[in-house]
Amino acid sequence: MDRWNGTRWATLLQRFRQRAGLTRTELARSLSVTISYISKLEAGQKPPPEPQRRNIAEVLELTDEEALGFHVQAELERTDPVAVRYLKRLLDAETSEGEREFLRDGGQRPRRKQASHLIPIINKVAAGYPQEFTDLDYPIGVADQYITVPDVSDANAFAFYVYGDSMEPDFAAGSLVIASPNSHAGDGDPCFVRFSPLSRVSGCTFKRVYFESDGRVRLVPINRKYPEQTYRPGEIDGLWPVVRYYTRVARRVVGA
Repeated sequence: MDRWNGTRWATLLQRFRQRAGLTRTELARSLSVTISYISKLEAGQKPPPEPQRRNIAEVLELTDEEALGFHVQAELERTDPVAVRYLKRLLDAETSEGEREFLRDGGQRPRRKQASHLIPIINKVAAGYPQEFTDLDYPIGVADQYITVPDVSDANAFAFYVYGDSMEPDFAAGSLVIASPNSHAGDGDPCFVRFSPLSRVSGCTFKRVYFESDGRVRLVPINRKYPEQTYRPGEIDGLWPVVRYYTRVARRVVGA
C-alpha cells in the first residue's frame, strides 16, 4: 500500500482504469452510471462510499493490497472538515442563550432522545430536479443546505424541494420532502425516481409509483391534469420512497 501513499484517489482510479484497458465509457457502462460521473470522479470529486468502491475495485480487478490502498485513500479524502462547521452551526441554532450560559457554567446538556441527523438537500427551489443523480453520489457531501431530521436513521437519506404542481395538493411546490434509499418502495408510494440512460426521458422526477405484473412501473401524478406514464423496468434506475414531508412554513433548514 505504501506505493500509493499520498496519491490522490482520483489519480488511483484513473491509473487502475487505464491499466485495466477500459475507457471511461466502458467503466461507466460496467457500473451502470453516467460517463460524466466517472469523469467527475477522475477530476477530483469526493470518492463514493465503500459499497460503490467495492464495485469499482471488482470491475478493475484490483488485488487485495491495491483495494486496501484504494479504500484507505478514499476514506481519508471523504473525511471533510467542512462538516464540522455545519455541526457547530446546527448546535448554535438549536441551543438557547440560557442553555449556552448553563453549559458555560459547567452544566451538562441533557441527552437527547435521538441524535440529530444532517440530511443534504439536493436541489434549489427553482432549479427543478437534478439531471445527473446516481447511487454513487451518496452521501452527497457538503451541500448548500441541510435539514435536521432526528428520527430518520438512513445514512443515505436526502431531501429535495418539490418542483411544479404535478403532486398537488398533497405535495405543494417549494415544500421539502425526505427520501430514504434504504426503505422499501411499496405500491402507491410517492417516490423520487431516477430514469436510466435507456429511458425515453432523462433526469429525475417525483411521482406515485405502481408496479405492474409484467414488471413495468407506472408513474402517477396526484394532480389529475397531468397524465400518468408507464415505463419498462430498464428505463428506471432508482425508486426512493418518501418518509417525511415538510411544508414551506414548517421546514427547518441549516446552511447557506
